[in-house]
Amino acid sequence: EKTPPASATNAEQKFAYEPKSKSKRKKNTVRRAKVEVQSAAVDAAKGTGVKTLSQETEEAYVKFLFLYVNVIFVFGVTLGLSAFKILPDAADVFIADKMYPFFTPFVGGFLLFSSIYGVIKTRDDPNAT
Repeated sequence: EKTPPASATNAEQKFAYEPKSKSKRKKNTVRRAKVEVQSAAVDAAKGTGVKTLSQETEEAYVKFLFLYVNVIFVFGVTLGLSAFKILPDAADVFIADKMYPFFTPFVGGFLLFSSIYGVIKTRDDPNAT
């Protein structure tokens, strides 16, 4: 009969003992004080406060940029599919004649709009030097 190596028995002995909890208190009971804080800062952090005109404008502009980049993505996938000749010939001709020349200026428009947003955000920062 073979005996296991000494290192294996030592490792087994290390993990074989699990101490029992001495606490008789339930561990899942957590009592917390219920405090309601009413302030504009808390409402703004939660997103439940009244938005200012500049916040609404910024939110609309970011949504516009998000939609713009999604259109660029769809545009790019369409151009990519056209390159593999997966689409019908009529669609390939339309993409090559109309969409392909328009893609680069369209991406340039996104770069322009996002740069304008960046400039506006850095100018609005009162801590900027």
